[in-house]
Amino acid sequence: MTINSGMEDNNINNENFDGSDKRRQLMERPSILTVLCILSFISAIYNTFSNFMIFILYPNALSLLSADNEVYNSIVGSFGGSWDTLMESYKAMFSIDRVYYLLVAVLYAGSFAGVFFIWQMKKNGFHIYTISQILILIVSTIFVYNQLGGSPIMDLLMTAIFVIWYYRFYKAAMK
Repeated sequence: MTINSGMEDNNINNENFDGSDKRRQLMERPSILTVLCILSFISAIYNTFSNFMIFILYPNALSLLSADNEVYNSIVGSFGGSWDTLMESYKAMFSIDRVYYLLVAVLYAGSFAGVFFIWQMKKNGFHIYTISQILILIVSTIFVYNQLGGSPIMDLLMTAIFVIWYYRFYKAAMK
């Protein structure tokens, strides 16, 4: 026979004094919000990992892309003209300052944290996600679009769509 002193109940009541956690548990996450979260999880994990790896491997990649490198010269000879096109895109990627990749990796990790909180139906998740995405746009504009040219319109459009959808469906779930 187990005697329950009520300690667990008191701890739960103290943690949920304002009732927000209890209310959040009663809310059901709309399926479209679940889909948005899953897509954002995939994007955040992929971008965090890939940008962090580029940051780590940046010096090695620069030396590999050097025209004086024997490995580079032997590969170019065996692949022909298509290799040149690929190498030009890699050279453009590595002409961007190395710090960019670290900043973007950290910001995507922040985006992941925001989506995680949205998944748990916590209000601050939307704010963390939105701020991270806006900062990603700003950093990309400064380091990539200003340096290499182009326009961040597509990135801005995709970010706006996700933020608006998150806002709409999260707000609907809170009612």
